[in-house]
Amino acid sequence: MNQEKLLIAKALCEKNMPKETIGVQQEKILHKIIKYLLTKNEAEHEIKINKMYIDVMINNHIYEIQTRQFNALRNKLEKLLPTYNVTIVHPIARTKYIYLLNEYGELIKESKSPKKGNPFHLLIEQYKISSYLNNSNLSFKVLLFDIDEYRTIAPKKHYRSQGYVRLKQIPKELIKIYDFKTVDDYLNIFNEYEFIDDFTVLDFSKKFKISYNKAAASIRTLHTLGVIEIKKKEGKKNVWALKNKKN
Repeated sequence: MNQEKLLIAKALCEKNMPKETIGVQQEKILHKIIKYLLTKNEAEHEIKINKMYIDVMINNHIYEIQTRQFNALRNKLEKLLPTYNVTIVHPIARTKYIYLLNEYGELIKESKSPKKGNPFHLLIEQYKISSYLNNSNLSFKVLLFDIDEYRTIAPKKHYRSQGYVRLKQIPKELIKIYDFKTVDDYLNIFNEYEFIDDFTVLDFSKKFKISYNKAAASIRTLHTLGVIEIKKKEGKKNVWALKNKKN
């Protein structure tokens, strides 16, 4: 069913997107496909509210698609949450195939990214909007995809440059949809990944294959949400446990 929805969304996106825009704006295709996944009704796309454009509004419920940098949503959340139910929709790549193109658009390299995404990667971005996480009008939706990513070589402008520009990301399979509204929704992920109780930041980092700093931010997010609590200390390290662990 998920794959059928994705194929329909991709077809609608291709039909309604001007050809000259494809591959030009970063993540434009992915963003537009997700809008059609949420609703095929274009009258519910790009709604203007109080001088702000909303990605999707269905029955007065707002959906904001954000691939990364949740901090960019703070101003919108401040203005919208007192009045509207808002769901932040976040795509995550379970697997990613990378296609590197030269300046003429010819494929010069194809590889599979060693990084594997999981629904808890949402926590890293949620940390950036910690002050809004316990607002009852805010929820989250994760779309777990397999993605094809197209890049082209670009000169490094500074030492942090990656040496490429991402042209577009195209989802080829929708693996699963996760909704996060209650504490139980987060506990379900611990159960799904068979994660042990009594864990440190390092344990979390290893289990979900993220850096130590990202694991620390994720744990602070889970604590803010009321999912975990400090069980004990081992030296200077906190040992965490699920606050309402399911049997």
